[in-house]
Amino acid sequence: MEMTIHLMKEKSRRPSSVIKLILFTVGQMAAIAYLVFRPGDVMMILRILLAVFSLLWAGQTIFRFGFFKTRAKMALNMQKREDPTGEFWREHRLTRNGNLLTISYGSKKADIPCAQITGTKETENLTFLMSGGSIIELIPKSVTDREEWKSFLKDIRESENAAQRQAQESSRGKAEEEALFEAHIRMDEETLVDHIVRMKRHSYSFFTGWTPASIAIFLLPLMLASYALTEGAAMYAAVCLVLFFLMNAGQLVVFTPLYRRIVKNQLRKPADDGYLLTVDKKGIHLFTRDDHFTYDQKEIRHVLKFQDASYYFFPNRQMLFVPAGHRDAFEKAAQCPSNSVRFPFSSKGTSS
Repeated sequence: MEMTIHLMKEKSRRPSSVIKLILFTVGQMAAIAYLVFRPGDVMMILRILLAVFSLLWAGQTIFRFGFFKTRAKMALNMQKREDPTGEFWREHRLTRNGNLLTISYGSKKADIPCAQITGTKETENLTFLMSGGSIIELIPKSVTDREEWKSFLKDIRESENAAQRQAQESSRGKAEEEALFEAHIRMDEETLVDHIVRMKRHSYSFFTGWTPASIAIFLLPLMLASYALTEGAAMYAAVCLVLFFLMNAGQLVVFTPLYRRIVKNQLRKPADDGYLLTVDKKGIHLFTRDDHFTYDQKEIRHVLKFQDASYYFFPNRQMLFVPAGHRDAFEKAAQCPSNSVRFPFSSKGTSS
């Protein structure tokens, strides 16, 4: 219960969740209330249906972002149904063997490299063993308060850090050895955040922004309202526009000042010599201090070129930017496609 409630509360505190909560309750109710109570020759049944729809939507949203204990009980009951043998509730054992951590209970067993364990999180009675953003095991405080646990965790962290450093150094060394192009990109945090935000905004504006359903919801009512200039048609068009903004709240956040803060919080820190960008026969590699990202140059779909940088867009919303000073050498090594769009000004002029 404690773990489930913690995860639900953590998710509800995300900026995108808070925005959705406000839009899907106060925002949509205010918009639909205006449409329902405004004077005009609109059928009463339509007003009633809109009001009921608005209340149901708000109620569902409040339940999704609140009522944590009730939702946690529902989640636990579902988990018990999916585990009829009850193995999960038996004694759990953690065993470290070299660079592997073994978690076992009942007949279940899983081996996890220590390098994949990224830390712990604590609640009132529990300590969560984390791998990235995922909880891989929960340990009672009665165990984590013992000295033997602290020693156990220290050994895991030392093994994890050593394995990460070794893997990162090996990957960087191999990439530099095989590189057809190599550059260390240094820039201050604000400039880096600016480029990432602009890339994302360009992506949504030109390439991967909206689903066909969202576009249809946006365009069809406008077409209807333009051909049938009646009170009912205008009201229907307004409702559809409200639905469009609510359905795409996550994408629209990208175009608000809040997105800069989100990017800044998620920013991958550079190494001492900056971000290492290389190109070899196997692909494009970007190294931060702790991470290694790989892109396939054959999958570059679109290129936007500005005076200060070029933005490269891949499938699955992968993106990469290269400062203008490294652009020509990078594109020659990566054999970039010619389907680029050139702009005679800096990318900063298009950030709005």
